[in-house]
Amino acid sequence: MGAPNQYDKPTDTTDVILIVGSRKFYLSRQWFTDRVPVLVLMHQDPRMEIWIGCERAGPELFLGFLHCLDRLDVINEDNAIGILRWAERFECKIVLDQIEQFFLNSSQKNATEKLKIAMEYKFLELQRQILNNIKSAEEFWETLPVSLTEQQKIEIARMVHEHSERESGGS
Repeated sequence: MGAPNQYDKPTDTTDVILIVGSRKFYLSRQWFTDRVPVLVLMHQDPRMEIWIGCERAGPELFLGFLHCLDRLDVINEDNAIGILRWAERFECKIVLDQIEQFFLNSSQKNATEKLKIAMEYKFLELQRQILNNIKSAEEFWETLPVSLTEQQKIEIARMVHEHSERESGGS
């Protein structure tokens, strides 16, 4: 991941061990629950071990997720989706926001790929940016992901309508 792993060894503040696959991450319960409130680690046993998992996102991507909690700049094209899966798993807005910013400002993915991600993870700012950059009806239809659900199609139609209303001055 490019950043040092301060989670490999216990420290004076370690009171929980999260296990992903066969890898252990030594953390402070307070540090983690302050950042990931959906996972309240209230058990009082010292050095409590918790096994956690996330489909298609293993220990290296969990490490990236932890680095994002520390506000380290580790998101790239290769790990963004895996870190996103961990962020979604823990409903972690801090990391979800960082990943949306990555797709807004740094990602080299094309508009169709970004729109698919934006729709799946409800990244509204990313959706708006993509739709605002579309210049023609032809480009609009080329940008839409083939695999949209009916609900996603309705949401895009609503956003396009709102955008066209703003462009035309609400008439």
